[in-house]
Amino acid sequence: FSASDRAAGLPTSALVSKEFARRLGGENIVGRRLRWGGSPLEILGVVGDVHDQRFQDDLPGLYLLNFRLEHINYFVVRIAGDTAPFLPAMHRTLEAQDPFIKVTMTADMHKLVSQSRADERFSAFLSVAFAFAALGLAGLGFFSVTTYVIRCRRQDTAVRIALGATAGDIRRLLSRELVLILAFGTILGLPLAY
Repeated sequence: FSASDRAAGLPTSALVSKEFARRLGGENIVGRRLRWGGSPLEILGVVGDVHDQRFQDDLPGLYLLNFRLEHINYFVVRIAGDTAPFLPAMHRTLEAQDPFIKVTMTADMHKLVSQSRADERFSAFLSVAFAFAALGLAGLGFFSVTTYVIRCRRQDTAVRIALGATAGDIRRLLSRELVLILAFGTILGLPLAY
């Protein structure tokens, strides 16, 4: 921004983010004019993108000189070490620059990022919990089917043992039947689950 921009009462120039430029049709938009709030703005340059509060999506940004939001402005200050001793001096400095500035809230960026990720962490926790519940139900189902098949084949198994079948023969017979039932259940269940 130049001194003439600062002297003007209304915003006459703007910086835009890369995402804003992309939505306007590309990176080569410096010098282009657009209307904002009834007054023409000249685009002076393209700056980096910012992310939304979930730190995922690039938001289109428009930065104006001589423009004051009535409700909220954000100042981001990088401090090496503990922030607590620095905050009163920062409040005094900002209020000395402009009597209309009132600092109403301060927050540590690490805490803000952590809070913004809380929903994702909770969703991930729920997904893992439901996955373990599904695994438990599948295991219970497998156990139930195995028990049911063995009980249904009890008389047949006794006859086979009486006729000379070995324990390995009985295991192979029951295993083959269980594999067929599980394969059928998987073929039927996967599309339904999807």
